[in-house]
Amino acid sequence: MVGRKFFYPVIYHTDEQAHKWEQLCRTNPKRVIDALTLGPTQEMRIDRINQWGDTFADVGPALFAISQIAAAQNSVWDRLVRLGITDILARGAKEYVPFMSRLPASHPEELQEQLSRDVPAAYYPPLDVLCSGVKGFSIECTPSVIGRRYIQDLKRNWSGMMQRLWDDPDNTLKEGSVHARERALIPQMLVRLIGADPTFLSILDSESDLTIPVVARFFVHATEALDTPILASLLAQLTEPSFEILEEYRKTNPRPPWFLRRILLGASSPHRLLSACASYLDFLAENDIEPVFAFAMGLCSVIEREQHLQFLHCSRRSVPFWKSIFTYVSIASEFWCTQWIINVQSCVQQCARTAADQLEPLISTWVKAGFFDALDAGIPRCIDNPVMMHILTRIFGSFLSAIEKHQSLVVLIGKEFPRPRLLRILAERAFFKDGKVLQPSEWVTHKGFTVRDAHNTPIDGDAWKETAFTAVDELMRKCLKKDTSDAQRDIVDEIVRGQTGRSTN
Repeated sequence: MVGRKFFYPVIYHTDEQAHKWEQLCRTNPKRVIDALTLGPTQEMRIDRINQWGDTFADVGPALFAISQIAAAQNSVWDRLVRLGITDILARGAKEYVPFMSRLPASHPEELQEQLSRDVPAAYYPPLDVLCSGVKGFSIECTPSVIGRRYIQDLKRNWSGMMQRLWDDPDNTLKEGSVHARERALIPQMLVRLIGADPTFLSILDSESDLTIPVVARFFVHATEALDTPILASLLAQLTEPSFEILEEYRKTNPRPPWFLRRILLGASSPHRLLSACASYLDFLAENDIEPVFAFAMGLCSVIEREQHLQFLHCSRRSVPFWKSIFTYVSIASEFWCTQWIINVQSCVQQCARTAADQLEPLISTWVKAGFFDALDAGIPRCIDNPVMMHILTRIFGSFLSAIEKHQSLVVLIGKEFPRPRLLRILAERAFFKDGKVLQPSEWVTHKGFTVRDAHNTPIDGDAWKETAFTAVDELMRKCLKKDTSDAQRDIVDEIVRGQTGRSTN
């Protein structure tokens, strides 16, 4: 409607009303705060008039005016915070109820139904204002005195607000941009809050707090770029923090043991959470994928480290999940390719140590999901990382151990070879130095033997370069079928002999 703003279900206000309440924020903030107590709550009476002569119809323009002041982060907002606006807004987020009158009978019923679907959640207006109040916070920067007061007020009210969002999500779980914005509010607030004051995590770490279940539930209901990336960003920081200030905090305040259980409560099942990750990795634009990928990688690490059986069983068998991960690797940056390889090594070695019987389904899932294609695409971008050859050696060492016990893996992996690109890039690192081909006498390893010191560490730092090649070469030898091995070995020999003068036979 031209010249009118919509802030709360069927509470419309004109520009003149908005201006009036913005002025009142400056001249009579107590009146503004009192107006917010007029509803809509269960006990609300629409005809109620307060001491200032304000009614329920003034709630909308008052909220709108406060939201503008909060976003400006000026002295007017500081005064409102000192007068207790945070508590009043939090009370609204906890107590406001849906309020929507029916349209006149002359309007079609379909329009009434559409409006009902698109009505924002009752808690959204006050929570949106609270979100505006954290926009002045910067990650890893100490908040001002008023900022610290605001954070303390939020801490006091936070769990109660999350209880409301959990018990009564209203329309927030539905599709549509209106509800996507609602789902984005909590992560928008928390990313700034925990980045400015990591002690806010103490609220989330409480086993009775419902923030993590709320965020996980919002994540599996996310529908677009408005909500998915910011939800994933928050979950990534809660799972494996990358903010230095959070990493330091976690050194003395470790993540509680019930973290994954709280994630599971919100997501309803491991399958649903992993399926959501796979879906978002498939449909989001490249710039929006990174936080989802970061959360997925962090989640896998925590699952393996904490040995959560429900998640482990699902993640080790979810081909769609890993296929989406591997597909993203083909376009990922050097940093994320490296993180992926590190994660793969962590997962496979943790599995080998704690549940060797699960190594076969894990590797089988990876191969079916396109693990070797991802290696082909990703390795060239991260091969020069100093730890990469070491990591690859360990990964393929685990693969070699697994095929000794599981013939099914021999057949499955055999279909993935030869891999000329992978072998070539490993051979170049193993047998070239300073642009020259190394002679056999210069190789660090000879026939698979590596010279090591008393601590079982290769004496020469280049040893891992050859062992990575050797491990892949040996894996290929053992997995190739006999009836095709000669032709495939010729391809490998051509690559290696052409680059190094060495035959692999």
